[in-house]
Amino acid sequence: MTGRGRVDADILQQDVNGLADAHPDLWRELDGCRILITGGTGFVGSFILHLIAALRRRHGLHIDVLAVVRSRKRLRDVLGDDWEDSWLQVVEQDLRAPLSLQNEGPIEYCIHAASNADPVAYQSDPMGTMMTNVVGTEQILQYLADLDTKPFRVVYLSSVEAYGGHSQEGILKEGDRGSFDPAVVRNCYPISKLAAENLCAGARLQLGLPVTVARMAYLYGPGDRLDDPKIITLFLRMLQEGRDIEMHSPGLQRRSYCYIKDAVYGIMLLLLRGQDSTYNIAKGKEEVTIAGVARKLTRLFGRPGGMVRYEQPDQDELARFSPPEDNILDTSKMRALGFEAEVGLAQGLERTGRYFGMRPSTWQTGNVAGKGMDNE
Repeated sequence: MTGRGRVDADILQQDVNGLADAHPDLWRELDGCRILITGGTGFVGSFILHLIAALRRRHGLHIDVLAVVRSRKRLRDVLGDDWEDSWLQVVEQDLRAPLSLQNEGPIEYCIHAASNADPVAYQSDPMGTMMTNVVGTEQILQYLADLDTKPFRVVYLSSVEAYGGHSQEGILKEGDRGSFDPAVVRNCYPISKLAAENLCAGARLQLGLPVTVARMAYLYGPGDRLDDPKIITLFLRMLQEGRDIEMHSPGLQRRSYCYIKDAVYGIMLLLLRGQDSTYNIAKGKEEVTIAGVARKLTRLFGRPGGMVRYEQPDQDELARFSPPEDNILDTSKMRALGFEAEVGLAQGLERTGRYFGMRPSTWQTGNVAGKGMDNE
């Protein structure tokens, strides 16, 4: 199965409805507002649009959306029953091209989520990856600044990869800095994410825009695509095909993850409570190695006797790898706003697998072996 394939839409809808019902006082602040959203066909952007549809349907809130997407057809496919022309205005636009938006009326809020987040594409289209992040961000910021009334808040979605290469073993605070090798093609993504963050800082100073940067941890959950080459979806695809998980690195890097429902709550909280600053969004106080994720998924969905294998990567695979440093995010700034991620990794991985039509294994004996790697 590739793409979305046969998925359990009820899992996604449960998460969307659960988030819609969890914070009624917060959501009421959006009543009567119009939100500009870019990247609406992506993993994060589509979940936000599903949430807005649920807020309208379940709570009678009047929230309108101006969605800027590369494909109107794809957006309709992604939203399914939540597609509704009465509240959703769609502009088909590649953000690398001159912006086709006119003065479309007042915009109270903006979530800029458009980005190429595909490690395979970092190699096949590095220039397009970089220019979408840089040119697209500049155009959206300039458009918002030229409106008759500036928005209350703009949230730009950045990435944990903006921290770059570093040797820090502790948690990463928003002020920490790493480095990038500009000769490494794969760095088109983190370098351009950091450049876009700098554009946001410039827009605060030069254009008077209230811009918040959200540095997202490694995200996963319902609504993702099984052909996405992210670690969790890659591992799930192997298991669904009846294969052992095959890793092409020892996977000893420690990571901060965040389930999509919690991540979107954090983004919406920044939209309504954020300041002109940068915030890490992650499941705090929970870290795991990549190899640990592989073992958890094998125990959940693997066949009896399933293994986590380590095989030597080829050069093309090595070129797609992210830097091997630990990336553990400090979430104290988000917690000060009242944010707390609720879904732990074990529960989140199970719900993600169920979304893709998988069912947990009946064997839970911990019979997970390793070849050429530490099994713990």
